Amino acid sequence: MLEYIVICIGLVLAVFMWLIYKKIEQKKNNGDEIKSALNLERERKKDLNEVKEKILETINIHNTTLKEDFVVIKERVSTVQKTQEQIGKLATEEFRQLNISVNKVINRSEKIKNLDLDEVEKIEKKK
Repeated sequence: MLEYIVICIGLVLAVFMWLIYKKIEQKKNNGDEIKSALNLERERKKDLNEVKEKILETINIHNTTLKEDFVVIKERVSTVQKTQEQIGKLATEEFRQLNISVNKVINRSEKIKNLDLDEVEKIEKKK
C-alpha cells in the first residue's frame, strides 16, 4: 500500500510540476506579447515624432516666408507713404502758386476797374 501512496504522491508532484511549467510558459508568452506591444508603441512614438518634426519644419518655412512678405509689404507701404507726402507737398506748392496768380489777376482787374477812362483819354491826348 505504501507503494501506491508513493506513486500517487509522485503523480501529484508530476501534475504540480506540469502546472508550474505551464504557468511559467504562459508568463513567458505574456512577456513576449508585452514586449511586442511595447515595440509597437515605440514605433508609433517614433513615427509621431517624425510627423511632428515635418510639421514644425513646414511651419518654420512658411513663417520665414511670411516674415519676408511682411518686410516687402512694409517697404511698399513706406514708399507709398513717402510718395503721398511728396504729392501733398507738390500740391501745396501748386496751390500756393495758383493763389499768387489769382491774386495778381485780381489786383490787375482792380487796377483796371479803378482806372478812370477820362484820365486815359487825357493821357492819350497828351501823347
